[in-house]
Amino acid sequence: MGVAMRKQHDITREQLHRRTARYAGPTAALRDRVVLDHMIDTRIGSGASSLADGASSAQSLLPLTLKNTARRRRAPHGSLHKTSATSEPDLFWALRGGGGNLGVATSFEFRLHPIGPEVYAGLVVYHFARARQVLSVWAVLRKAPPLPFLPAWTHGTEVVVLPLVFCGSVDAGRRAAAPVLKFGDPIASTLGPTPYAGFQTAFDPLLAPGGRNYWKSTSFSTLSGTALELVIGAAARLPVPECEIFIAQLGGAMARVDASATAFVGRDAHFIMNVHGRWSDAGDDQRVRAWARQAFEEVAPHATGSGYVNFLTEDEGERVSASYGANYPGCRW
Repeated sequence: MGVAMRKQHDITREQLHRRTARYAGPTAALRDRVVLDHMIDTRIGSGASSLADGASSAQSLLPLTLKNTARRRRAPHGSLHKTSATSEPDLFWALRGGGGNLGVATSFEFRLHPIGPEVYAGLVVYHFARARQVLSVWAVLRKAPPLPFLPAWTHGTEVVVLPLVFCGSVDAGRRAAAPVLKFGDPIASTLGPTPYAGFQTAFDPLLAPGGRNYWKSTSFSTLSGTALELVIGAAARLPVPECEIFIAQLGGAMARVDASATAFVGRDAHFIMNVHGRWSDAGDDQRVRAWARQAFEEVAPHATGSGYVNFLTEDEGERVSASYGANYPGCRW
């Protein structure tokens, strides 16, 4: 169950000075002006995202949003509880990654980290033939949409999209990204100085409301050559143009937190794969679902078995406990 609370937010100058912000449900499009909590779609609410983890494009540099949560208000069974590291710490631990089955979280207080406001970021698009090399980092495999920066001859063909964001100075980002532009003869690039909040919306047009969705997710300790070939093979048979496969490299700051510190686990995984089955025609229901399941099942022997809990589907109840591992008992109140 979701509770819409989009209008209940307030950020004061005092909070910005203290590098904290109290929220009660704005979407990431608003939230990104002050906190980093977005991986795919900025229309996702802060509560839905941070109760599971709060991944972002800066997760290698900064902790996940759940780790930056300082306080939460929760209303189970009609009573109001204010939780923090010192007030009901067990419940606070469970709320940081345990999902939304612990009551209704009515407000959050996050720690803030300064980035930007301008960063060096953008998308680099490669021929699908380069997938084997590009997939060692962070990429999206899909059919090229008719975006203005892409040559017309690429529209509707399979491509590999590499999102890149450098969370330091623009000049340092330009130097760091230079080898990327020399690699693999990219089809197109949008790299350049850009507002961080603007970059966060880069994929929003591809996820317009109203679409039909069926997603599968799994994690990897390593991406073996066999696993890569299976992922590429699945991307080569996308059932409809809206479908895609997303590979993200993990690690960095999110991995430097003890597995028992929050309910969220999987910090030892180095990669995560999300199979995005997305379509508009109900007549494609079975075809897209079958494709997503097959892609997931083919790589399963090479994966850890855990998944990104925000992407678990209604028919994957048995995977919830596996995704939380030893932390699962503490998530059940």
